[in-house]
Amino acid sequence: MTKPEIHIIGAGPVGLSCGIFALEAGYNVKIITESSEVAHIAGLAAGGMLAPAYECLCQSTQEFSDFAFTARKLWDGFAKNLNIAISPNALSLGETPEEIEFLEKQKIASRVFGYDFDFIEIPNGLKTNAALKLASDGLLNPMVVYPQMLNLFKNLGGTIIYDEVLALEKGKIFGKVGNYNSEIIIVAAGYQSHQLKESLPELNHLFPTRGQVIEIDCPAPADGSIRYHSTYIMSRAGKTIVGATSQNNNDDWSTNQEDIDTLYNNACRLYPSLVGKEIINTRAGLRPNTTDEMPILGQSSIEGIFLATGAYRNGWLFAPMIGKYVIESINNDPLTYSYKRF
Repeated sequence: MTKPEIHIIGAGPVGLSCGIFALEAGYNVKIITESSEVAHIAGLAAGGMLAPAYECLCQSTQEFSDFAFTARKLWDGFAKNLNIAISPNALSLGETPEEIEFLEKQKIASRVFGYDFDFIEIPNGLKTNAALKLASDGLLNPMVVYPQMLNLFKNLGGTIIYDEVLALEKGKIFGKVGNYNSEIIIVAAGYQSHQLKESLPELNHLFPTRGQVIEIDCPAPADGSIRYHSTYIMSRAGKTIVGATSQNNNDDWSTNQEDIDTLYNNACRLYPSLVGKEIINTRAGLRPNTTDEMPILGQSSIEGIFLATGAYRNGWLFAPMIGKYVIESINNDPLTYSYKRF
């Protein structure tokens, strides 16, 4: 029996992941994206961290932690299909006794997920009192991985359509250039999914969290990523990437000097060797956030239209998991992350 055609709105990491899993499941898949949308993909401005431990361990429900750690393990096979490498080095820092105690709790909690985190010697130049190696967490380079995902999607037989989607109804997509009939539609356009709120009111639960990063012309103190509160320092191509600001309900894609100064000063406090080094690049993106900071997945309020958005700051970590989850939900919607929870 021939499976129905799927149209996916959005060509970011989540949209491409949905497309790849759909193609592997035997669907004919077309992704609709604005021709200029690549410049407005939050994932390309992101650090690319796959960080279930830092984001969830001892901070989220057991169910959501399970989702995050399962997503991380799924990346091992997904990375092989993409022919890309994942850096296995991730450190979480502690300065105060309370912070170090929390790291101890994470070390113990990691065993539930099959890991045993270890405290390591603090890398030279870092100003902190403890460093826990998060053996589950990893790092990828979005600028390398994204083209590989796009190529895999096309090589599997997927099609890209350049158009701006204006509205949806059951079985129908209304675009600026043309209209498209589709029995199955997946909305996976990150925060830009919010533009379809007139068709799908549940997308009103989505709001932007703006984030900015900077690149400094100086080697990082260690390979991989280093995390302390909202600040991360990572190594990429001999440079240091620093992130990230976090501003809710701010939909400005442009960069600004105030955020550059904040990021630079935060990084210099952790790694004084950065003082006086040149900032050579800065980028900003809009993360798709929800009030409980969990994604909105599965069947929407319109039959045949599915949601794959709301990954917040874990878009890269969750991308393959969301793709797998949403494609499986077409025939058996688990409703765990349904919009109905709001």
